[in-house]
Amino acid sequence: MDGSKWSEEELNTLREHYDSDNIDLVTNMLPNRTRKSVMHKAIELGLVRKDFWTAEEISILEMYNGNNIDEITELLTKRTKRAVMGKIGEIGLIFKNRWTEEEIETLKENYDPNDTDLMLELLPGRTKRSIYVQASRLNLTNGWTEEEIETVKENYGKLTNKDLQKLLPNRTLRAIQHTGKETLGIDKETFERRYKINEDFFSTYTLESCYWAGFIAADGAVSKTRKINDPDRLRINLQERDKCQLEKFAKVLDYTGPINEYEVKEQQILDNTKRTEAKKAVNITVCSKKLVEDLRKNFNITEKKSLTLEPPKLPNRECELSFIKGYLDGDGSLPNNIDGSIMICINGTYKLLNWIKKIFDEESPGNKYGTASEVRKDGNIYKYSVHSQRAAKIINILINLETSALNRKWSKYMYMKDNK
Repeated sequence: MDGSKWSEEELNTLREHYDSDNIDLVTNMLPNRTRKSVMHKAIELGLVRKDFWTAEEISILEMYNGNNIDEITELLTKRTKRAVMGKIGEIGLIFKNRWTEEEIETLKENYDPNDTDLMLELLPGRTKRSIYVQASRLNLTNGWTEEEIETVKENYGKLTNKDLQKLLPNRTLRAIQHTGKETLGIDKETFERRYKINEDFFSTYTLESCYWAGFIAADGAVSKTRKINDPDRLRINLQERDKCQLEKFAKVLDYTGPINEYEVKEQQILDNTKRTEAKKAVNITVCSKKLVEDLRKNFNITEKKSLTLEPPKLPNRECELSFIKGYLDGDGSLPNNIDGSIMICINGTYKLLNWIKKIFDEESPGNKYGTASEVRKDGNIYKYSVHSQRAAKIINILINLETSALNRKWSKYMYMKDNK
């Protein structure tokens, strides 16, 4: 009966007797309710703040001594991992705990005695003192020798970060960066660049560079640093099924770095129950001020572009169509209509979609292939769609451009076309 609706009598009992330090008392008075459902209903009724830690939760935290933090977080369904680590530090339990292998690896890779805020962010629940002590045990705090400094002078710019770190086994990447910046005057981006990349890729207008600029405009993100000597970044995050798209991007960019795989947790509510589902995703991150600047200068791609993106000024129609093809792969769709007809749907800003509409109208006029649709507003974004023969003609034009493509979108269209 625990999943049934609460009666007024039960609610009144809960309001009158609920005590966060003695939940068992009111649970015994509600024989048809579990301890967990009592706690959840109390929070829902505002009888206890969501950030208030109950005696039961604190007792679970006290079990932490050396245990896996993820297991504790699973037991505390209302708390995030960061909240759990923070509370453990607040009540002093962290000093009883062993460092996990994950924490030690994070410390080895990132320790920088000159950036304590970063260390505290990367190691939630650890104090400055505990971080310093552990770094000392790992031999990460010793002063630089003349030999080590000479190694940096001789090899920076000639070796990748990883190769340089092999020559300096007792130094983290951040420690090497700090020494290079403060002692030798070496800019941080040189050190951040662990992998090769063609920084001139977006400096000229080619069909391929226009395609990828369009894709990034739809499904990528650029970030400009707020600190001197820090690198600007380009990131693209996709579903795991589109990993091949990132592999194509890495190839055209001559990028030798990794494509990272990770999990994204999404919350869904089914039957009034909140459930968390983990989905696999892939990511590529490229550090380059020039790349980011060329995307801004040549293609109008800036930070927070979702609501501000303007159409680029490209040299010819093929470049424009290549940009649109990339944008469609990132933020468009080719859905199947019930009657089997073709359709193109694109989301974006008002200015960008009107630019695309103008090009589509010129390539496939509405008076010949059907009525030309208009750009329409939908919340904070705008939408534009093309249907039937007009859409089919435009797709034929785009698919014949000699550029990369997100295969799953175009192969679906080719299947529809071949089976009509």
